[in-house]
Amino acid sequence: MKLSYVGLLVVVAAVTSTGCNGSASIGPTSPDAATSTRPPVQVTRFEHVAKRGWMLPIVKTGVPLIYVGDNNCDCIHEYLQENGALVGLITEAVGSPGGLATDTSGNLYVSTGSNVAEYAPGATSPFKILADSQTSDDVVVADDGTVYVSNYGSTPSVFVYAGGATKPTSELFDAAADDGLSVALDKHGNLYWGAQGGSGDSPFVDEFVGGKGLPVRTKIVNILAQWMTFVPDNRLVISDYNIPTVDEYALPSKFLRHVEQTGTPFGIALNTHGRLFVADHFNHQIEVYDFATGVLVHTFTTATFYPTGLALFPRFQN
Repeated sequence: MKLSYVGLLVVVAAVTSTGCNGSASIGPTSPDAATSTRPPVQVTRFEHVAKRGWMLPIVKTGVPLIYVGDNNCDCIHEYLQENGALVGLITEAVGSPGGLATDTSGNLYVSTGSNVAEYAPGATSPFKILADSQTSDDVVVADDGTVYVSNYGSTPSVFVYAGGATKPTSELFDAAADDGLSVALDKHGNLYWGAQGGSGDSPFVDEFVGGKGLPVRTKIVNILAQWMTFVPDNRLVISDYNIPTVDEYALPSKFLRHVEQTGTPFGIALNTHGRLFVADHFNHQIEVYDFATGVLVHTFTTATFYPTGLALFPRFQN
């Protein structure tokens, strides 16, 4: 189960928006963004639209988006990657949003804590519910549309939904797991599952070759993989809740570097331009890094949200 989260926030560039209970200003700390000539983004009557969901027509054009789940108001915020403009809000069937994912067509998947809701680009109502997960915590979607859902609770596992199914077509287990956390797919279609060990065992990361069969325990241990994502050259980046830090690994276990060593990192996502987004949960901010250099580019803060999982479209193709 994801630890101590309340909500979710994500931003990429300069933002002025309103929060769930009023207005809040979110802006960049970098000089180049602060001196931009872009006109400010104005969003009005947010408290009204937050009750019913809304979406600007621009969302349907395939522009790069940032998705943010917020447990404070049980909704999903949608922003433009280009300038951080708030362009939409989803409130229907969101539940308590945890892990988010997108597929190659731009559909959004929301792990609600009891199932997974799927939304078409620009929609505020789901067109599909993936049932039976009951304790869904994170979700990832393969290029062929197969959906993998990490479940926590008394019998943690990964549910597999293949071929557009709305009920699990198979299930992946590791008897040593006491709690399911995150899921990620590498460029070969192998599934990685972060789990908490039971009976005093250390947390670990499993590999399911081809997204099926029995687990192969990687040598990445003592790392509480709150969230994971793959980056160029098939390297794995892990948000480790224990330390806490964001670390990069060359599989099967070679530690490469700390990407982020401050705050309390939760969700992580890489965009197609090499920007790594880190949700700093207890500092109420999103940190945007140049992944190649590790340099912090922007920090966006707000006291309203506790950011958790992140999802971007278009998503990074490893």
